Amino acid sequence: MLRRKSKYWECSAKKISRTFKLAVNVEGTKPYQEWAEDVLASIENDRILVFSPKDEHALDEALDENGDELIGSQAKTAVSIREWLPVGCQFIHWGNQRDRQNQDLGRYSNNAPQVLCGIGCSPAMTEPVGPACLVGRITLYQDRLIENENAFKHVLAHELVHCFDSLMFLVPAMQDWRQFWSNVLHGGRNIESIGQFFHRIRLFLDDYGSASELARLKKFWPSHAEVWFGAFHQR
Repeated sequence: MLRRKSKYWECSAKKISRTFKLAVNVEGTKPYQEWAEDVLASIENDRILVFSPKDEHALDEALDENGDELIGSQAKTAVSIREWLPVGCQFIHWGNQRDRQNQDLGRYSNNAPQVLCGIGCSPAMTEPVGPACLVGRITLYQDRLIENENAFKHVLAHELVHCFDSLMFLVPAMQDWRQFWSNVLHGGRNIESIGQFFHRIRLFLDDYGSASELARLKKFWPSHAEVWFGAFHQR
């Protein structure tokens, strides 16, 4: 906000508060709304590990005894998915077919690169606006391939896991933005490392039809993942 003082304009800092909520709106010719709510209600493993906002080494490379990379090994704080999911995703809705890319059936997206990392923002900004302006969504596209209940549930669960992965960063950013900016993001100098981290972790989930994709889903829905996975990939 700007305020007038004499003939000059000065920056006037203001604080805002916000309540994050998740809205699901996928009504249609099939009971998609009921199916979506069932996926959310049937999460069996409600815990994920997130980074600490004070951890300067959150993104440091770590290897196991075989020399294989341990992705996210510094994420050690357990939090509830149900408590924090609305921070990462506020909308689950149908998308416009004209905006559909590569015949995607679903896509998780958020504006964290802009509001947390400052990507695409004015060079005049000394730091990004922060997590109060986070917006995340899962966009689904109506298609005959997801008219089957279990296939639909697989697509939604897959996108939800992308959201769960993002919470590793979004949660600590919300818990203490100043510490997160200074330590995890190193005052903006660690932006490239975050992009590389998400690229690597997406490879395990987006290897469609693979054992690694199934394993990622089974972590959260151990009683349902195989049925959903089979219904989608064996259609």
